[in-house]
Amino acid sequence: MWIGKNGNHRRACGVPGPATSFMHLPDLIEKRCEEDQVVRNLRVAALPILPGVGLIIALGMILSTLYFHVRSTEASPSPFVTLNGSTAQWTKAAHFIRVHSPYDKLTIGLLLKAQDPGAQQRLLHDLYNPHSNHYHKWITPADFAARFGPASAQRSATIHFLTQEGLKLIPSSNPALILARGTVQQIEGIFHTTINDYSFGAAQSYYGNNADLKLPKLIAGNVLGVFGLNGFAAFKAYDIRDNEASKKKPQPYGGGPLGSGLTPSQFTSIYHIDPVYQSLKARGQGTTLGLFELSGYKANDISQYEKQYKLPAAPLVDRLVMGGATDHKNAGEVELDIELQLATAPGIKQLIVYQSPNTELGSLAQFQRMADDNQADALSISWGSSCEYSVTSQLALAEYQIFLQMALQGQSLFSASGDSGAYGCAGSDSKPPASQSLQIGDPNNQPYVTSVGGTSFRQLDGNILFDPHNDPHPQYPGASKELAWISHPCNATTCAGGGSGGGVSRVWGSGDYVFDSHNHPLPGVIETRAKGYDADYSQYGAYCHQEAGVLCRQNPDVAIDADPGTGFSIYCTDPGDSSCSTGEFTSQPGWVRIGGTSCAAPIWAGIAALARTYYDQRPGLFNYIIYHFDNAAGFSHQFHDITGLNNGYYPAGPNYDMATGLGSPDAFELIKAIQSPN
Repeated sequence: MWIGKNGNHRRACGVPGPATSFMHLPDLIEKRCEEDQVVRNLRVAALPILPGVGLIIALGMILSTLYFHVRSTEASPSPFVTLNGSTAQWTKAAHFIRVHSPYDKLTIGLLLKAQDPGAQQRLLHDLYNPHSNHYHKWITPADFAARFGPASAQRSATIHFLTQEGLKLIPSSNPALILARGTVQQIEGIFHTTINDYSFGAAQSYYGNNADLKLPKLIAGNVLGVFGLNGFAAFKAYDIRDNEASKKKPQPYGGGPLGSGLTPSQFTSIYHIDPVYQSLKARGQGTTLGLFELSGYKANDISQYEKQYKLPAAPLVDRLVMGGATDHKNAGEVELDIELQLATAPGIKQLIVYQSPNTELGSLAQFQRMADDNQADALSISWGSSCEYSVTSQLALAEYQIFLQMALQGQSLFSASGDSGAYGCAGSDSKPPASQSLQIGDPNNQPYVTSVGGTSFRQLDGNILFDPHNDPHPQYPGASKELAWISHPCNATTCAGGGSGGGVSRVWGSGDYVFDSHNHPLPGVIETRAKGYDADYSQYGAYCHQEAGVLCRQNPDVAIDADPGTGFSIYCTDPGDSSCSTGEFTSQPGWVRIGGTSCAAPIWAGIAALARTYYDQRPGLFNYIIYHFDNAAGFSHQFHDITGLNNGYYPAGPNYDMATGLGSPDAFELIKAIQSPN
C-alpha cells in the first residue's frame, strides 16, 4: 500500500517506473506484493560514479521496512547472481597502485535480511501510537531475533557456503551478521571479484574490490550485504576547531579557561536544562548513554574535564568491537562526545564508549552491537559520510535494518547532520553531477535517526551576537541572536569554516512522524513556493527515487549551537590527535574550543537521557516526539524557532526548516511536555 502526499491509498505492484535521466544501470530490486502484509518496496538507483540508495517508504500510519531481492539475468545458466551495490565505489575516483597481496588476511561480514517486514511495521506503529495497548512496550533483541531474524536454514546455508570455501567463522553478536576470515585469494575466488590497492595521491593506500560480488542463487536472496572487502575509512569526524579555517589564534569566547568556549553550566543554562535537574530532579540517574566512535581517546582527559567543572566521575565502559579503534587520530572527537554527554546528563549510571575500526564492516558491526547490547537508552553518532552520493546501497540498507531494530527497542539515536552546509560533497573525492550538488549525509539521512544540525550566536561577518563571558548561568538570549550556522564560502566546491548540514535526501522517503492522523504532511515541514518560499525546497517522488507523491526525507530534525566560534570548552591532550597535541590558546595542550554538529548530537542524547530518567522509561526515537511541537504553541515553549541566515542554500525560517530543523530546545519545557507512557 502506498500513501501519496494527499493521503491517497493505492496498491503498488509490479515493475518500478522509469528511471530518472542520470540512472544508467537497471533497477536492482524486484517489487512484490505479499499477502496480508503492508510492505513497501525498495529500489536502489545506481548513479554514474557512485550508487545512491532508493528506499520507497510509504507515508502515513506505517513506515515500511524493506524486503529486497537481488535480480539475476533470467537467461543466464550461472548458479551465481550479482550483488549489485557491493563495489567499493570510491575506487573509480582513486589511482590504481597494484593488485592487493593474495596472502593478506581479511575479516568479512555477511548481513542477512530481517524477516516479515509487514509485521515489523505494524509493531512499530503500535509502539509509537499513544492509543495502542502496546505503546512504548519496547521489545528486546531476543524478541527481534525470534520474530524477525533469519530462518535457521538461511543462516546454515550461508555458513556452509563460506566454510566449504575455507573461511573460518568468527563469533558475532547477532545471528544475522555472519563474520568469517580468510585470505584475499580465498575471498576473491568465493565472490568472483578482484581486490586492488589504490590511493588518492597521498602516501596512504587503501584496498578495495573493483567489481560487484557474486553469490550463489541459493543464498543471494537472503543477503543484504557483504562487507569487509575494502579498507577505506568509512566515516569522518564532524568536530571543527575555530582556528581551522584561518590557522590563527581564535578570539576568546565563553567562560572556559582561556576563553575556550561554553562551560557545562553555561550551555545547560542557555538551553534551560538546569531546571530539569532542579525542578524535575532528573540528572540522568539510572540511565545509560552510548557513543559511536572510530578512534581511541585518553581517559585522563575526561577526568580533568570533570575535575575542572566539578562534575561527578561517571563510569566509562569501553566496548571494543572487532578489536576496537586502530588509532587515536580523532581523539578530540571522542573526548568532546564523552565530555558533552556527561555535562548534559551528569548523573547517568554509565556511559558506554563503543569503538571499532573505521571501515564499513567496523561501523556496521558497531551499530549492530549497540542494538544487540540494548544497554544504552540514548546514543549519539558524531561521525558520518557528509556526501550521501558516496554511500553504497548495501551499507545504507544494512544501517536501515539495524536502526529499525533500535527504534523497536526504544533506543533514542541522534546523529550529527554534518558540517558542509547544504553541499555535503564539497571537498570530497566523490563528485556527483552538478545537478545533484545539494547533498546531505549518512547515517543522519536515515529515517530512524534523529538528525541534529547546528546554530550559531554570531553573524556571518563574525560579529558576536551573544557571549556569556564568565556568567555561569546565562539566560537564553532570544531567537533573534541564535542563527543558522554558516560560514562563507559554502558552495558545491568548498565549505570552509563549516555550516549546518541539511537538505533533502536523494535516496530516502520521509518517516510517518511528519504526518498527521489523516496521513497529510504536517504543514510546517513543507517548504515550497506555494507556502511562500523562494523555491520548492521540499521534494517528492523522483527526486529521491520514490513513487510519485512520496515526500523525501528532510534534514536536520533539530539543532543546537555548533559554530566553533561560539562553541564548547573541551579538554584534550591526546598526542595521537594533532589538534589536541598542541595548544589552541597557549603553547601547551589542553583546553580547546570545538564546534561542529558533532557537539550538538551528544547534547541532544543527554537531553534524551534526562527524559528517560524523568519518566522512568525510554522515550524511544525522538522524531515521534518532536514533530508534535511544529506549531505556534511549540515554538512559544518547547523550541526556539531559528529564522536567521541559511546553510548555504536552505534558509532558516518560520517553523521547521532545512537549516536548523525544528530549532534549538527549551529542554525543561520539552521534557515536561513529552507524553508519559504511564
